[in-house]
Amino acid sequence: MKLIKYMPIVLVLAFYGCIGTDIVEELEVPADVSISRSVDSIQIGESFTFQADYFNMFNQKEEVSLNWSSSDPTIISVDDSGVARALMTGHAYIRASFQAVIDSIKVGVAAMVTEVPLTERAGVFMGNRDYTVNGGFVLREMGNELELALGADFSSSNGPGLYVYLSNSRTSVSGGVEVAKLRSNSGAQTYTIPMTEAQLNSYDFVLIYCKPFRIPFGIGTFN
Repeated sequence: MKLIKYMPIVLVLAFYGCIGTDIVEELEVPADVSISRSVDSIQIGESFTFQADYFNMFNQKEEVSLNWSSSDPTIISVDDSGVARALMTGHAYIRASFQAVIDSIKVGVAAMVTEVPLTERAGVFMGNRDYTVNGGFVLREMGNELELALGADFSSSNGPGLYVYLSNSRTSVSGGVEVAKLRSNSGAQTYTIPMTEAQLNSYDFVLIYCKPFRIPFGIGTFN
C-alpha cells in the first residue's frame, strides 16, 4: 500500500527534474524549402545539378515535385530536375519552390571558377530555458562520413537520456538525424555520421536533446 501511495510523487519529481519548467514542445513549424547542394559560380558552358529538400509543417522531410527556375535564363538556364547551365557572364538567382515556399541562391557565371568547396562548418552552443550548454563545435567532411567534433570547452547540464542530433528545428528532432548518445557532459568528443544519412549543409542546428522527455537542453547554431 505504501508503494502505491507514494509512487505518483516520485514520478512527478522525476519529470520535474528533467523539464525544470513547464514546456510544451512546438509540434508545427512553417513548411520550408532548403537548397542543400549548390555552388557560388559556374564556368561558361558547364552544368551543375542543384538539389533541394522540402520540410512539411511537422519539420519532416517529404518527397515532392519541386519547381526550379532562374531569374535570368539568358545567363543561367535550369531545367525541371535542377540542372543549371551557364550561358554567359553575369549572375542569376536559382530558385527552388513548392507551392508558396521558396528558397533561392545567387550564382555567378565567369570564365574561371575560383570557388573553394566548403568542407566544414563551425558553430557554438547555447542553453535552452533553464539548462546550460556551452562550447563550440565543428562539422566537417571526412571521406564518406561527416565528423562532428565538440570542442574542449563543451559543457552541458546533467540530465537523463541526453543525445546529440542534427536538426532543422531549434525545438524538435522530427525529420533530423540521431547522431549518438552524448558520451560526456564536458570536454572534447567526436562523432561520425555516414553521408548516406546527412550532407554537410543538410541541417541548420546541432541539438543536445533529452530524449525521454523530448526537450532540447542546448541548441548549436552554425556561424
